[in-house]
Order: sequence, then C-alpha cells, then structure tokens
Amino acid sequence: MIIYYKRKTKLVEKFCEDFETILYTKPTFIKKLSFKKNIQKPQIYFHSGLLTNANLELMAQSLYIVVSSNTIKQEIVEKSNDTINNSKIYVAYHGHTISKFKKKEFKKAFKDKYSLDKKTKLIYFTANNYEKNGLVQFLQFIKQLNFTNYKAVISGTPEQLKSVVPILKEIDIQDKVILEQGDIFRSADIFVLPTQNKSFASNILKAMACQCVVFTPASNHAFELLDNFAIMNNFDDTSTIHKLDMLLSNPKEIKIIQKQNQLKASEYSLDKEYEKLKLALKL
Repeated sequence: MIIYYKRKTKLVEKFCEDFETILYTKPTFIKKLSFKKNIQKPQIYFHSGLLTNANLELMAQSLYIVVSSNTIKQEIVEKSNDTINNSKIYVAYHGHTISKFKKKEFKKAFKDKYSLDKKTKLIYFTANNYEKNGLVQFLQFIKQLNFTNYKAVISGTPEQLKSVVPILKEIDIQDKVILEQGDIFRSADIFVLPTQNKSFASNILKAMACQCVVFTPASNHAFELLDNFAIMNNFDDTSTIHKLDMLLSNPKEIKIIQKQNQLKASEYSLDKEYEKLKLALKL
C-alpha cells in the first residue's frame, strides 16, 4: 500500500506497524517522462502542516485523505473548489495514549515535592514552542487573577525553562510560578493554551484525558471537542481571566468539568481513533 505523510504521527506509526506500506516520493522529471502512464499515486494521504496547492494536487490524485479535524476537511473541499470530494476525506483526531491513573496520588506527590498546601490549585502550561503557543499570554492571565491560592506550572526542556526566567522577572510573577521538566497533566487542575497555531493541539486532548479543565482559542482546531465555556474568542481573550477566577473559587465545578472532559476524551484514544479509521477505510 502506497501512503504519503510529512510527519510520522503516532497514528501513522500504528498504521505502518499493521500494514505493509511504501512511502510515496515525488517522481523526478526523468521518471515522469519514462513512466508517465505507470506512476503510482498514494492510496492514503495523511495530511499535516500547511495546506498548499502542491498538497491539494496530490490529495486529488489520492484514493483517501486522512486529516486531524473537521475544520481542515472543510478547508480542503473549499480550497480545491470542490474538485476534492468530501466523501474521500476522513477525520482521525490526534488520539491520546493516557491509561487509567489516580489523580489524587499524582496531585499529592507534586504538592509534597514543592511543599504546597493541599488546597492549592495548579494551573498548567506546556508546549513545544512557547512563543507561538502563548506563554506570555498565559502569564499575563494568571498575573491578573484575583484568586490567590494557586501555582502556575510551566514544563519543558531545560533550554525552554531557562528562557522563561527573564520573562517571569519582567512580568514580576516569579513567586507564583513553578518550572518543571516533566509534564504534569496528571497533577494539574487547569490547562490553559492561548495558542496562535491553528493545527489541532494534541495537548488539549491529553489534558482532558488527564482530568483537567482546558481553555484554548476557537482558532485552534481542538475547539471541535470543547464546549463553549472552554473556547476562547482569541488567544488574548481577557474573559478567560474571569472564567479562571470563577472556577478557582468553585472547586466543585472544577471537579464536574474535569470528569466531563475525561469522559469525552475516553472516546478519542489513539486506539479508538485508529479502529474508527480502519473501519471507515474498510481495511
């Protein structure tokens, strides 16, 4: 089976493990001349990244297209001027791999590590690219909170965390922030991602699976899995501050949303998304 992908996601990895695949490569000019009628096209095109004219051309020649959101699916149809039929495009979200765990134990371990009060709320941020995913905006949000018994936690690589230190000093919020190398989704109460990226943020689904309240902008394709309360109008939506304050003052509401998010995320594990895709493609 000939497939095409730019980035080998966990879904693509799983697919390659189960099926004998050949990665499509663009034919050279000489090959086009020599084998014009016999050049094979991808049976499955796994889309990621920017939507370019070259992408659309290859998609049109592919048997099936797999995308990570309904938003991208609609964009493909519109940008192709309906030359790519809606029926050949299948949505498979970036499924999570979170298994069952006891959140109370993870929260206790983290709070014990930093000698925090057991009622302290943990507001979390992490991303591969801090700048594009809204680190400064995150810090500005928490800086303006009225609620005081919280700690903001930022995790990342040592190099990433080193770059955060001067920003904390500039905003004057060092005493409210913990820098942590390992991710703390299982310990966090709330995950805020004020990203400017449009591509589906897999960390949103991971946070939901880890029983976190989540917030991210409507411009990010992960909004498809969220209710209206969790969707920010834009990356610097100041109403998020009010929402955070309201939740932090109401721990019962936090627990209700956390359980709802975990239940919803349970339908979007990597294994379930993979099985749904195989069924859709009749494989």
